[in-house]
Amino acid sequence: MFDIRSYAILLNELFETGLDCAELAECISEKLAAENESVKPVDNTSSRLHLILNNNKVMFVFTELTDGKVRLHRQFLGKIKEIGQTEFLPIELNGKKCLGLFVDEVMVCAISSVFSRETGCQENIRIH
Repeated sequence: MFDIRSYAILLNELFETGLDCAELAECISEKLAAENESVKPVDNTSSRLHLILNNNKVMFVFTELTDGKVRLHRQFLGKIKEIGQTEFLPIELNGKKCLGLFVDEVMVCAISSVFSRETGCQENIRIH
């Protein structure tokens, strides 16, 4: 299952937010709570409506947090000229269930649902 923390990790992978993943996840959660909204965890069985609602909520709050002004990480600067639609979708990569971040229907990065026993964290899968 992928929760707010997963969304924060992916957003930090693509954008320079100035926050670490835990801080960003907390900010998103607080903004959602202030709006009396929540993001329900997603997986490969989540409905399309569930995914769209989560995407809209997360991106609405993220845009508010950043005042709509974010900078892409350096590795994406030459590859992404303009950002239209940003979408988080469950996918499978190398036999692992993942949550992918797509920009204009192109996956730019993903995180797996597998937790590393060494670090106690979700395993990042980078797609650049």
